[in-house]
Amino acid sequence: MSNTNWFLSNNDFINIYDTSYNNLNQTAGTSRYYFNGTDLGSVFTLYSSLGSNYTGTKGTNCLLYSNNVDIGSLFVQKGTIASNGISISSNNVLSNCCLWLDASDSNTYTLSGSNITQLNDKSGLGSNTTAYYGTQPTFQTNTINGLPVFNCVNGGFLGNFSTTYTGNTFSFFMVVMFTGFSNFYRIIALGNNDTNNDSWVITKFVLTPFSSKLQMGRNNTVNNTSNVSINTPYLVSGYFDGTNEYLGLNGVYTSIASSGNFNINKYGLGVNTYNNGEIGLNKFGEVLMFQNTPSLVQRQYIEGYLAWKWGLKSNLPSSHPYYSSSIIINIDNSGVSNSNLVVYYPLLNDTYNYAKGTPVNDLTLYNGATISTSQSNFGYGSLYFNGSSQYANISSTTLQVTNNGLTIASWFNYTGGLSQARLFQFVNGVSQSNTDAIIYVPSQNYIDVFQGNSNVFNQTIGSSLSNGTWTHFAWTMTYAEVGSATSTQNVFINGVNVYSTNTGYYPNSSVNRNANFLGKSPWSSDPYATGYINEFRVYNRVLSSSEVTSLFNYKK
Repeated sequence: MSNTNWFLSNNDFINIYDTSYNNLNQTAGTSRYYFNGTDLGSVFTLYSSLGSNYTGTKGTNCLLYSNNVDIGSLFVQKGTIASNGISISSNNVLSNCCLWLDASDSNTYTLSGSNITQLNDKSGLGSNTTAYYGTQPTFQTNTINGLPVFNCVNGGFLGNFSTTYTGNTFSFFMVVMFTGFSNFYRIIALGNNDTNNDSWVITKFVLTPFSSKLQMGRNNTVNNTSNVSINTPYLVSGYFDGTNEYLGLNGVYTSIASSGNFNINKYGLGVNTYNNGEIGLNKFGEVLMFQNTPSLVQRQYIEGYLAWKWGLKSNLPSSHPYYSSSIIINIDNSGVSNSNLVVYYPLLNDTYNYAKGTPVNDLTLYNGATISTSQSNFGYGSLYFNGSSQYANISSTTLQVTNNGLTIASWFNYTGGLSQARLFQFVNGVSQSNTDAIIYVPSQNYIDVFQGNSNVFNQTIGSSLSNGTWTHFAWTMTYAEVGSATSTQNVFINGVNVYSTNTGYYPNSSVNRNANFLGKSPWSSDPYATGYINEFRVYNRVLSSSEVTSLFNYKK
């Protein structure tokens, strides 16, 4: 299974794992897998080989959740694994994580009875701590939707970061519950050298006798959230981008101007960093800190992970990409290798490209095109075009044809039968010349390749498919030099090979196609598409017929 976990980098794998390999069974005629007799569901696929590259210790809490159940202990990751089964590498969302504490992971704390004697940082940087101030924090089970917490009521932890941080960006994400309020109670504090001058503080204070807010302050700059209540869990987050500070409550942010560098080498969890008695009344589920500002996509992923794990998904705003759909639905579990996969838009609840595991926002929607929940081939949502002006465009830096061959595949549900309404058209420029275009038109069910201004390959492959039903389309092409009719090409409709030739023309791989449209032609006289798209993929390689069949059979 490639890129099953959203934290994994492109070369990491997760596998259903058992030390004897004896309890992995697939039920005949289904895509479901079982572990010790437990059905893990069709969302998981056993990777093709459990050879020497996939041995190791079972991971725990590797952030895979199905129906809010942690199934991480059944998986093991290729290569070096952290205690939580997550690869900490330079090209994933955790690359700048400097502190990660998790009450649901027994590897991240040490107990003496119910007292917590040590917190073990699982960011990989070793910012562990045994120090506390006030009442010794305790471990409390079954507190936030059935999960445990670090009980820091009238006491909290003090710890040191592995290095002093002096940059101007920083961020944090946490799940926390409050048992009371006071003006100077601390949730977290960041500072240096035990001086009475925190570089960055979040405080709780009483706004009225009946309501309270969260407040984030830095260098006398204060930012507030909306009201919060006691004994209610919240997703609290914040970040500095070098110009402003942003404070978030359940994914909704307020901001205020705030600039300058930090000077941070200490953290306080529930207390200040200089032992002055400003002790909070907090219960922490999970805390992550980063020495950077994650992108919008990464921030929403972290929010989605925490919200679904800790049972807070309904607290997110309805516009949040993970309000109604868990992160796992956007992961590719088709069983098809992601080798040379350059475009993968599930289009179920967002428009991000998941080809490399970590999502990339490289699809631009125009004129109100949106994810609609009224139609989907997978039970979630789909990208909808209204037929009047809506379309999408893939970044030219994402979509480039190479000499390795090409496969374009997608589910679509088009209506109206309008002549020339595109599923896609990738073209070098938007002039009438239609330079170096790659086209598929469902209404007339034809494929088209231009080399320069010349229409060198045009083939109708059947009757119209703009009939209001979900259809899977895949087009594979082997490489051939420009001008050479030696490309082997196959078109599959609903997994069936309906057209094949070895005298096709291959798109010119030396040009930069800077207009890569979904639902639109560059010609103003052509109509816009009406209908829905799911699971749009582009591979810079030729998929086999069995791989195309797997894509057709794949269900989330």
